[in-house]
Amino acid sequence: MELKELLNNPNTAAVSRLKYLPRFATDEQIAEFLNGLFLAAANARYEGDWDILNDFLEKWDEIGIGLQYQTMKMPDAGEVPWATLSKPLSECKVALVTTGGVYMEGQKPYTERGEATYRQIPGDARTEDFRIWHPGYDYGPATQDINCIFPIDRFRELEREGIIGSLADTHYSFMGLIPEPTEELIPETAPEAARLLKEDGVDAVFLAST
Repeated sequence: MELKELLNNPNTAAVSRLKYLPRFATDEQIAEFLNGLFLAAANARYEGDWDILNDFLEKWDEIGIGLQYQTMKMPDAGEVPWATLSKPLSECKVALVTTGGVYMEGQKPYTERGEATYRQIPGDARTEDFRIWHPGYDYGPATQDINCIFPIDRFRELEREGIIGSLADTHYSFMGLIPEPTEELIPETAPEAARLLKEDGVDAVFLAST
């Protein structure tokens, strides 16, 4: 068995950042982790101090996510466009856009890191019909409360209170772990979603990012 296979895990919250080790760490780093894990567990038991093991895992959490960050780079997208709001917020039609991997029951799920497609989320979507798939963050809390990453209920409240003019009929979701955004996201799918928002008469977009 290869060392990397020893670190395969079910991607639960407890190991959400350690999952980067089998993907990005060298064999030497994995061996160092496994050896250190054994020693930390043994020392924690001997000392009766489980903070020893906790501190070790936190250290490797940071190493794991650092290795993942090293594989990502910020694309040169030129100047950032700026659009000044031309009317009071209370008169604006507002849409939500999330990069949290949200989709609806019955829609095709996201399936892989780097997928640059989007899902249309109907404005009258029911909370129980939301689903999430995203390999880049622990979406357990968002599964319990979709407003963590797609604040639809909060914006419905803002609409009722008259703080915003209205909510759009259609919102948009992306799976935001896209290491190569210049290949499809920037030239194709993001402009397409922006065009659809404009055609729907949307004045402002609230972006919920991971």
